[in-house]
Amino acid sequence: MEKMESAPIATAEDKAHLEGLYAGRTAFYGDIHCHPLAGVMPDGRKTLAQWKEKMKEIDIDFVAFMNHRQIAHMYEEEWDDTLFIGGTEPATSIKDSSAQDKSLHFNMFFREPTDLYDLLMEF
Repeated sequence: MEKMESAPIATAEDKAHLEGLYAGRTAFYGDIHCHPLAGVMPDGRKTLAQWKEKMKEIDIDFVAFMNHRQIAHMYEEEWDDTLFIGGTEPATSIKDSSAQDKSLHFNMFFREPTDLYDLLMEF
């Protein structure tokens, strides 16, 4: 959802279909891989405040932010635990593989900014 103006948005028909599938439950709508313009070396183009506005406009409940190799965005003043899920997107290269693409990106989600620190202290 990086380019907000061109992001695919679920239609009312799409949401009605999903609500039917989740009858008796609450369905939450969001994006689990976004990059904000926040933190030390931001990867995104939109600030957290701009994300909040756009989320209301397109009627989504949450966004998970995955700036590369950092979680500084979770310490920003505009951070909102009720709307945002924090994490990071580390990357690595696979040197001893026959894979054509030797780069690897993966997402790590955290409840608290200190959770990454705690995880790293285990290694």
